[in-house]
Amino acid sequence: MKLFALGLGLLCAPAIVSAVVHLEYSSQLTGAPDGPYGFDGSTWSFSGTILDTTYTTVGSGYAAAYFDSFALTISGADAPYNGTYSWSGADLSGAVAVWRPNGSGSTTFMPLIQDSGNTLWLPLADGVSFATEVGATLEDAPAVGDSIEAADFDGIALTNEDGSPLIVGIRDADDNQTFYMFGDSVITATTANVPEPTTYAAFGGLAALGFIAWRRRRA
Repeated sequence: MKLFALGLGLLCAPAIVSAVVHLEYSSQLTGAPDGPYGFDGSTWSFSGTILDTTYTTVGSGYAAAYFDSFALTISGADAPYNGTYSWSGADLSGAVAVWRPNGSGSTTFMPLIQDSGNTLWLPLADGVSFATEVGATLEDAPAVGDSIEAADFDGIALTNEDGSPLIVGIRDADDNQTFYMFGDSVITATTANVPEPTTYAAFGGLAALGFIAWRRRRA
């Protein structure tokens, strides 16, 4: 009976969950038809996951959301570069989406950058890496300490202040760089609730109690 009561308590206890914000955006690269990688006309699909609940400070008071994981799928390029690339943990350390006030009453949104303010280069195949530049100019933006919400990202059109597209830079092992335009793209952002590890542990304990009760009945 005590085991049953304890198990019931575990079942009735509220599940501890964390909100995960997931971002996606996709478009074609253009602007360098003679580039060495076959990227011109290829499709690049980005996705990222943010576990933080509030915006933190980077740089000179910029609001930043740290990525927990990030992925890129490339199709339509030269064979070595097609496929899905993913980064997390130490491979993605310091990667953030940043809102940076630009001094003219609006804010520059950068979808993927180092929290140091430096360009973030992520590896592809054959010693080639990529980075993205400024992504959008917005009138309204979150501030440091605000809660991170999917609505902050959802619907952002990735264009520069003058209406030009997001720029994707490619560099090889010798630091030779080629730049492409990332065509019109709008971010889609959603929120999902994911159980914390302690929640899984509670259900594991419940399973153990059930096993003990079953053993007692058999005895």
